[in-house]
Amino acid sequence: DWNEKRCLTILRTRRGVSEVIASLIVLVIISAVSTTIYNYSLTIMNYNKDKLQEDLSIKIDQSNERYKIVYVYWNGINDILNISILNYGDVDVEIVDIYVNGFRINSYIEEFPKYIDILKICNISFNLSTAINQNDLYDIVLVSKRGVSYEYLWRA
Repeated sequence: DWNEKRCLTILRTRRGVSEVIASLIVLVIISAVSTTIYNYSLTIMNYNKDKLQEDLSIKIDQSNERYKIVYVYWNGINDILNISILNYGDVDVEIVDIYVNGFRINSYIEEFPKYIDILKICNISFNLSTAINQNDLYDIVLVSKRGVSYEYLWRA
């Protein structure tokens, strides 16, 4: 009788300890999984926030970038074209590409790309790959480093 009570007490005690240990193990697993999910979510949210801020900054700079061709000069003899560009925006501009009638210009007289400070005029001279004809219409497109383009129609 006494041995039976002792055996039952030991079994109950062991079962109670096993339940506590099992509960702690489950709690530790749930905590670890929750912490992992939280850290992953936090990383993703920070990445998205940084990407959104970067995209917004680029869009703001693009909207503040304003420039135009104020003068086109051709001496009437060779195929060299000179253009004057005014930066009247709120940010500096870097012209990285020029297209004439859809063809990209590859031959510049001076250093290119050109950097234009705010409220400054910059001159760019380049060779056209085709002959310039008097009274022909030429579509000149300037492209900035930020991807902003400006189109100008010029009659020779």
